[in-house]
Order: sequence, then structure tokens, then C-alpha cells
Amino acid sequence: MLKPLLKRIAGSLPLSAYRLLSGPGVLGLYYHVVSDEPLPHIRHLYACKGEKAFESDLLYLAANFDLLTYEQLVEHRLRGKRSEAGSAILTFDDGLSECYSVVRPLLLKHRIPCVFFIPTDYVDNRQMCSDHKASLCIDRVMALEDKTRLDVVASVNDAYGKDFDNEAELKQWTRSVAASEHSAIDWLCRLLDIDVQHYLDVQRPYMSTEEIARLAQDGFTIGAHSVSHRQFGSLTDSEIEQEIVDSCQAVTALSGLPYAPFAFPFSADGVSRRLLQDIRGKHGYVGLLFDTNGTLPDRSFMVNRTCGDWPDDLAHESSNLPRLLARAYLEGLTTRRHRR
Repeated sequence: MLKPLLKRIAGSLPLSAYRLLSGPGVLGLYYHVVSDEPLPHIRHLYACKGEKAFESDLLYLAANFDLLTYEQLVEHRLRGKRSEAGSAILTFDDGLSECYSVVRPLLLKHRIPCVFFIPTDYVDNRQMCSDHKASLCIDRVMALEDKTRLDVVASVNDAYGKDFDNEAELKQWTRSVAASEHSAIDWLCRLLDIDVQHYLDVQRPYMSTEEIARLAQDGFTIGAHSVSHRQFGSLTDSEIEQEIVDSCQAVTALSGLPYAPFAFPFSADGVSRRLLQDIRGKHGYVGLLFDTNGTLPDRSFMVNRTCGDWPDDLAHESSNLPRLLARAYLEGLTTRRHRR
């Protein structure tokens, strides 16, 4: 009964009403990249905002939220220090180069704190994330002539026992296996003659050690985003611990700080909270853990976040965050009630 009622009135409620209904928790917000240019390693995964749209988001956040540093969030979460209603923390995942070249100048201009979560295997463009390889594969397939494209579909069918009829099914499969079946994406890169190392050398999609260190010097928090950016729900307990511990250790070396917050690739769904609590207890440098479940409550050491990437037709003129956040708060309220 509550869910249909909330859906009916969702468009008429101000954001402050959602915050009041949801309680005084800190809003987590995450992005991946900001770019005015199409990025082949991104564009078949998700939409992203351009500079003007993202700056509109920053202006909206600054006017409507108390934007916290990571240290202030720790005080709020673990030490019982309460912040004012309407607090939020801004984060970026994946360590993409635009975090330095595009996002950093805008954050400095508006004096907005941020946490940058880095997958440590990709620093200095040493390797490429399987998701980003998948986008390159889809980009190559879409550029092929029709007959050649169907030949690729047939090759995948033969190699992986599939029965795809067209490139749309191939695209869906390519995106779905990128999180957990890295060998399949590497095979597809070879089939399509994609030179991943050349792309890394020329396009430089990820930040360098020096750029990350400069972000830390600017006062931004550097966090870990795993070593290899795999779906944690498919990993063993020991693999989960190694991914968290190794990446946090690497990030503390980059940032010069004795701790590193950690953000899960994709999500922490299916990962035992008791296991995560034990990992943090054994390794004091592992900071708060960040997930992607909107405004849903979790353990005190878990921070859920809402995605701000998605643009819309109005985003160049005004921020679309009020609509994105209203949907996130609504989903959090109805899901929370359903889980009780």
C-alpha cells in the first residue's frame, strides 16, 4: 500500500521531504567519468555527463547539502558525531584520467571535497579493466560490415555454445561477462584484433601515479576500488580479503595516508557483512566501505551511494540530481519497508 502511494506523490514532493522521511543519514553520490567527448572504452557501458552538466550538479549540491570530507564522514559514522541534516559525500570510481583533467579543476573551483576510488591494477595504464575492453569490443563490432558482424556472432556461438541471432544479443552477452569472465573478453579482443596495449599507450584512459599523488596533495581523499575490478559476489572469502587488503595497501602508498576507504566494483551484494567486519578488524588501514545501493541502510562501516552519471535533456541547463535523488530516496523508502 505504501509503495503505490509514494509513487503517486513522488513528483510533487520536495527533496527535503524525502530526506526527512529517510532520516539524518549522509547521502553518498558516485560518478565514474565526466567528458564532452565520446570515449570508446565507456560509451557502450553507461552514459556520462559533460562538463557543464556536471558543474550544474556541483552547484546544486553546494546549495542544498553540507558536503563532507571523508574524515568528517568517519566522525559521523564511527564516532557518533552528528552532522547537519542534508549532508552528502561525493565520490568517483574507476580512476579514469578525466578525474584529473576535467573533474579536479571543477572541484577546486567550487571548493568541493571528493573521494577518488582507484582500481590499483590500472594505475599508470599498466592494464585495462575488462568492462572497458568490453566497450571497445562492442565499438569494433558496431563498426563492422553486416556480414562480418554476423561472422563474429557465429564465432562466439561456436566458442561459447551460444545461440545468438544478432549483434544486439552479442552486445548484451559481452557486457554481462565482463565483470566475472575476463578470459572471454580477452578472447573477444583477439578475435576482433583489438590492440589493448596500444590503446592504453595512446589514449591513456587511467590516471598516473603522479596525478593521483597530486589529487592527494590537493586535499582529496584517495580510496581503493579493488585490484582487478571483479564482481565480488563471485569471489571466495579469501579472494575478497586479498582484493580489499592489497588494493588498500597500494593506495596508502600512493596517498601517503595510513588508511584507505574502499569502494566495491559493481556492488557488495552477496558479500557477508560479518566477513567484511572481520577484514576491517584485522587490517586497521582499511577504512569505511562504499557500496552502490542508493539510500538503503547498512552496517555502520558501509556507505551506500546513488549514481549521478546519468544525463538528460535538461542537464546542460540545470542539474537533474533532484530527479535522480528523488528516485533513489523513493526506492530506499519502499525497499526498506519491504525488507522489514
